[in-house]
Amino acid sequence: MSHNTKCEFWIKKCSFNILRPDELSLEGQKILELSLKADPSTFEECKDLLKDAITVSYLAGNVYELEDIFEDPDDEIEIEDFDIERIHPTEGTTIYFSLTGCFSVLTNRLIKSDQELRAIEEEFEGHFANGIQVDFNIFKEELEDSANDGDLSFSGHEGLGVNFSS
Repeated sequence: MSHNTKCEFWIKKCSFNILRPDELSLEGQKILELSLKADPSTFEECKDLLKDAITVSYLAGNVYELEDIFEDPDDEIEIEDFDIERIHPTEGTTIYFSLTGCFSVLTNRLIKSDQELRAIEEEFEGHFANGIQVDFNIFKEELEDSANDGDLSFSGHEGLGVNFSS
């Protein structure tokens, strides 16, 4: 029996290292420019551009330790309910920001609390947070396959989590 498990996620400080800034689209150049300034008066503009330029997904297949708990372990869920909470000062050509959001995933077990979610992680020795994926669409279209040496996903974080949401 399938159960719709609602979760919320957060990434405290997501980073994306732009290896070749000359390959950025106009929107990508603007995001980098606004991020470099780290000016509170341009936060909303930068946030809107960044939100349009990233795709946040939950990839159950990335959490292979927990594959038995997912109804479809190959499920790829695009997360549309997310928000950029903060844009951190850019270091060189690395963009940093924090985001939060929520999503639902079909599971084979009924999960009614964060404690049950943690118990499943302990039982299977995996972490639900490993399914969070952030992809960047900030490069020129003709370079999409080779841009940034093919690295189009976030390069690091200082905190990532998934919690049960009622």
